[in-house]
Amino acid sequence: NPSACKIDINGTNQTVSVSSGWCNITNGFLTNLADGNRTINVYANDSTGQFGLNNSYVVFVDATAPVAEFGTNPVDNYNSSSSSITFDLRGYDGISLDDIALYGNWTGSWVANQTNASPINATYWNVTVDNIPQGKWRWAAWANDSHGNQAFTTTNRTFTIDLTNPTSTINAPGNNSFKNSNTPAINITQTDNLDSSITYNIYFNGTINKTGSVSNNTPTNVTLDAQPDGTRLIIVEATDDSGRKINSS
Repeated sequence: NPSACKIDINGTNQTVSVSSGWCNITNGFLTNLADGNRTINVYANDSTGQFGLNNSYVVFVDATAPVAEFGTNPVDNYNSSSSSITFDLRGYDGISLDDIALYGNWTGSWVANQTNASPINATYWNVTVDNIPQGKWRWAAWANDSHGNQAFTTTNRTFTIDLTNPTSTINAPGNNSFKNSNTPAINITQTDNLDSSITYNIYFNGTINKTGSVSNNTPTNVTLDAQPDGTRLIIVEATDDSGRKINSS
């Protein structure tokens, strides 16, 4: 009967207690092993000092999660006037990459929206998603390997879909009115369904006179740069964060 047993795992010994002539162990802890094939040798010795190899096993260790990464597009806080977005993402694994997926919340839940079941390791996958509804959304990349290890990107990115044009209104002066100043002030209101502020360009006879921004749905006075006497056609253009533009009418 053995008096002691030792388990050798790549040169590290673990002593196992003997009970009723058996070396009993419920869980052998394989600690600090590098990924790859690892050999387990089980030795036993008896009370006379005889020592021998009882059995050998080879186990494959993969304790390292893959890496999920963003590509360039879309950049964080991207604003789009289109409902179609192209996403760049990739996964990397030192042994065997299995799947990568695009996660997002624009369907109402945080779910895998697109999945690539045959990705090329460390190579960007470019996938276009159509019919994304208007709003501000989150997305991330996810990867897993063939041994069940998985990981998301370390952060999420956000993007905004804006399918509605802003509005632009000249409140004063009225059409065909007269001003006795060469630096008149006009009052404008611009609105947008998503943005807190809107960029304006004020044109005098087709040439930009003033550029700035106003708060959403807030009547605002803007003093114009000096103009010579004469009739002027004033147009106020509004531009939202997605690039949608509209002229006053």
